[in-house]
Amino acid sequence: MRAMIRPEDAAPPGRRDGVQALARGLAVMRALAAAPAGATIAEAARATALTRAGARRLLLTLVELGYARQDGRRFQLTPRVLDLAGGLFAGSPLARMADPVAERLCRELGQTVSLGILDGADVVYLLRHDPPRPIRLGIRAGFRLPAHASSMGWVLLAGLPGWQLERLVQRTRWPALTDHTETDPARLLAGIEAAGRAGHAFLDSTAEEGVAGLSVPLRDPGGRPAGALNLSVRSARFDRDLAEADLLAPLRAAAAEIEALLAAALPGRWPL
Repeated sequence: MRAMIRPEDAAPPGRRDGVQALARGLAVMRALAAAPAGATIAEAARATALTRAGARRLLLTLVELGYARQDGRRFQLTPRVLDLAGGLFAGSPLARMADPVAERLCRELGQTVSLGILDGADVVYLLRHDPPRPIRLGIRAGFRLPAHASSMGWVLLAGLPGWQLERLVQRTRWPALTDHTETDPARLLAGIEAAGRAGHAFLDSTAEEGVAGLSVPLRDPGGRPAGALNLSVRSARFDRDLAEADLLAPLRAAAAEIEALLAAALPGRWPL
């Protein structure tokens, strides 16, 4: 569990027209989001400075509404919370204009195509297109993945100023999602910098065993990575050499097409 998430942090201070119950409910949801393995009533209460009775009522309300599930003493968020952000992300200019290009690339290559942006130490998915037999179910707009375990994350992190990248890598506790996830700060930093020089990243089984990702940046008119375009493939079919030989050129062509569309429609730095 991370640092305490107080209800007052969910709303601006000094407001008398706010709904305190909503602020408390959001604080509990944020506490659950910070505990992927789930939290007990006592843990949620401590993380939010609420009473156990208050935390219990809010947790049970979230379960009743379908935003959380209960497994014994522990509570976890459900994928339904993605509905809250999905509309925002899917309706973004970047996602709207990239969507037909990503859909066509998915159809032509028969591989899963995703687009994401960087939010702190996470990649947030803006869109995803799956072939008829997808690699993984349940990922859609609003899904978050730790950036260090994602090829999209590597090309996006590579676009940060050097001092900012080094500070983020050194100060973040990177979880090992699989046996292949790189968590050592020095090796992680070296890999990200190499991806930046190459203009693409390939990671194998770092987020899920047997699944590899090939990603390229989507650069705004100022040359900054505003997003990343990704192909997810089965490791048994594509190693690094084969993926770069067969998939990198069409992936880069799709990224260039998206960049051209956005540059024409949205001069200057792209908004989400």
